Amino acid sequence: LNASKIFNLDKSHFNNLTKITIQSIITEESINLKVTLVVPVHNKTQTFGMNRITTNLNGIPAIESELVTA
Repeated sequence: LNASKIFNLDKSHFNNLTKITIQSIITEESINLKVTLVVPVHNKTQTFGMNRITTNLNGIPAIESELVTA
């Protein structure tokens, strides 16, 4: 899914993820997806994020959920 391009992070770093947070917020009007990755890069912990919003054209019911791994 081109995650290395989206997060501007080398593919090899995805093997060492320390924490992942995924939050989805769906309203009648929009779908919002926020993803945060915490990964060691050159012996320093760094955080990379992505936030995407699109129109809820398919009428997905409103819901808010979050997944956190550590």
